[in-house]
Amino acid sequence: MVKDYVLEWPGDHDNYSRLFVGKQEAQELRRALNSAPQELKRWESQQLIDKYNIGAPLREYYASESVQLGDMTLTAMTASTQAVVP
Repeated sequence: MVKDYVLEWPGDHDNYSRLFVGKQEAQELRRALNSAPQELKRWESQQLIDKYNIGAPLREYYASESVQLGDMTLTAMTASTQAVVP
């Protein structure tokens, strides 16, 4: 079980730790994905992001690199995690 999460990494932003994928894997993933404007709009303004549908917004975040969508996804997952991890 993961007890503590590091959500902010002071210092060298290019070399912060990654929980699920490594730095090289993230770059490869971004190159392989194409952003879909309708999906970006959907997740930024039309549909709630929660633990049950996190895959699609994460995919669009990696494809688009939208700061807004990244912040929204982080907020949703932080709230979800805090609900189950004391």
